[in-house]
Amino acid sequence: MGICMDRMNMEEIFTRLLDLTSQWSIEKIELFEEQKKVCVHVTFDPAARLCCPLCGTENVSPYNNRKQVCQYFPFFEYHTYIISQSQLVSCPQHGIQKIKPPWEEKIDDYLALNRTI
Repeated sequence: MGICMDRMNMEEIFTRLLDLTSQWSIEKIELFEEQKKVCVHVTFDPAARLCCPLCGTENVSPYNNRKQVCQYFPFFEYHTYIISQSQLVSCPQHGIQKIKPPWEEKIDDYLALNRTI
């Protein structure tokens, strides 16, 4: 059963479309009508417990996180960009590793599917 979109605001819609977990939240959404562009600014909870994506070691240290822009699937006729801080961690066993945000998983799945067709 579908969700009634008239009861949702844009933040809720993008939270669902991007599969954001409790560690991630939408800071703001910008619409640039002339350029047909949507920019979704996503933040990562600084109090979130960080784990190494390879071994699962908990409480690893954040490492030099920097701003990144990811082009996402078009939202209707608008180019969609996700602006966030890349989440890098320093694991004692595996060194510097990137925590992959949920929207990158969707993009990887989509690209893998299209390569097999």
